Amino acid sequence: MKTVSPGLAAHLAGGAHTMATCWLVTRTDGQVFGFTNHDLDLVIDGVTYAAATGIDRSTIESRQGLSVDNADAVGFLDSDAITHEDLRAGYWDHAEIRIFEVNWADLSMGQLKQMRGWLGEVSVEDQKYKAELRGLMSALNASVGEPYGPSCRARLGDERCQKNLTEYTAAGTVFVATSGREFTTDLPAQTVRLTPTTTGAPPDGYFDAGLLTWLTGLNAGLRAEVKRYEGGDVELQLPTPNAVQVGDTFSVQSGCPKDRDTCFTKFGNVVNFRGHPDLPGTDKIIRMGGV
Repeated sequence: MKTVSPGLAAHLAGGAHTMATCWLVTRTDGQVFGFTNHDLDLVIDGVTYAAATGIDRSTIESRQGLSVDNADAVGFLDSDAITHEDLRAGYWDHAEIRIFEVNWADLSMGQLKQMRGWLGEVSVEDQKYKAELRGLMSALNASVGEPYGPSCRARLGDERCQKNLTEYTAAGTVFVATSGREFTTDLPAQTVRLTPTTTGAPPDGYFDAGLLTWLTGLNAGLRAEVKRYEGGDVELQLPTPNAVQVGDTFSVQSGCPKDRDTCFTKFGNVVNFRGHPDLPGTDKIIRMGGV
């Protein structure tokens, strides 16, 4: 049950309302942003809620029980504080959001809370942003535990893998920038660990599924997954939010196909392999005896 102050309850019971909707967004890096559909900025609890035209919020659907609250907001990300590049870089992914209404003519009446949750999928269409708002109950839809299968469940270099990736990491420089996804580098001139006992130039496919971190340039500090490495040419899974330029530097870690043979021959780390390639499949488990 939602509760409001007596003053706000009396205002809502009246025939004319001066209500405004506010969004308080807290990004995962701690930055806080406020937005309102009012035509003037509002200052509430020390946060300035910037007036943004064209905000359109769908009806918030709330149900009893454990059903998830659903809502969409169109255009509320259309602000000078939020850029297309920031969205593509993932700065706004999983940001916490609180939606409430206030009487803009008398902010002392308090708030009518509408929804609390997180930003989900953000899409761009016809130069307009649409953000999915996920309520608190959405956390109950998350899978608990891990599936078992032939592939390793650990992430290369994490606390379960325990592999030191220093010698499996190379520093590179962009020689030719074809696009935000494809560019040519000096990686063939670098030396990396090939097996537990040998080193050399990285062969084709060495960095496939590896993690690339930009050190300089317009994308400095951002990370991207490598889709393909061949002869010094790098193709990323997704384009960078900013242009890749000649001279940009980066570091890139070897990828891992997460199979037992590679874990043994390339990394010498089979003792920490977290896959189960010998686990019988479903056909073995359900088949009739003697068949």
